[in-house]
Parts: sequence; C-alpha cells; structure tokens
Amino acid sequence: MEIDRDTAMIFWKKTYGNKKYVMDCFGSWIYKEDYEDYETTRIRPGSDKLAKAYGWDINYIRPESAFKEETDIDLKNNFEPMHFLNIQEKGESYPDFAVASNTYTIIRCDMCSAYGRKGYGISDSAGKRIDIKGKRRKCYTQ
Repeated sequence: MEIDRDTAMIFWKKTYGNKKYVMDCFGSWIYKEDYEDYETTRIRPGSDKLAKAYGWDINYIRPESAFKEETDIDLKNNFEPMHFLNIQEKGESYPDFAVASNTYTIIRCDMCSAYGRKGYGISDSAGKRIDIKGKRRKCYTQ
C-alpha cells in the first residue's frame, strides 16, 4: 500500500507532534521533511556534524505478505515510521528479523486486542516493546 505524503505528515503529527527529528524504533534518526527522500543528506542539529540521510517511510510491522486475507489488516495499528535503511534490512521476514545485528520479533499487540483491533508490535530480544504503540502503551482506536 502506497501512503501519500499528506497522510504520512498527518501520521507524523499524531505520532511525534511538532518535532522535526526523531529516532525510529531501531534508534536511527529520521527527519520529518525527508519522507520518501532517501538521497538528501543534512547535518542534524546537535549531531557530530556529519551529513547523513534521514529519509524514512511508513512501513508495515507485520509484512503485508504475511496476511492471508486483506480483512486481517488493521492498517493504523500495523504501521511504524522507519528509517529507509532499516526497512530494507527488516525486509519481509516474519515473525523474526534482524536490524543492525539485533534480533526482533513481530508480536500481536495486546493493547489493540483489548479494543478488538488486529494490531502488531515489535519486541526486542529481551521481550521489550520498541514500537511506538508499545512504548506509549497506546492503540489507535480511530
């Protein structure tokens, strides 16, 4: 599913407010204006003064290919903003995958299940949730 820029900016605003730079769930910096821009490099304020790419996209937590029926997908609760290189490394692996030599597992979101939603989250090798919903203990209900 392709997400247009306007929808991505609404998602950013609901997720990060007015922040321009944030870390994705894997600890990589992303820049609001670099949605789907994987080539522009810039120096992040307060950084080590090296120009880097901060491009990002909204990616499925559980890959689209892992769903048998389209009705099984709860889009809002299966999305996560991620740095483009992390998306490439994560790929379509399910339920286990690795990013930057760290292993993760895609799990059913217990908070979403409590609301009758079919959302997913990401836990690290210690079982700690790293996705936005898990960190905030919040499920998108609308």
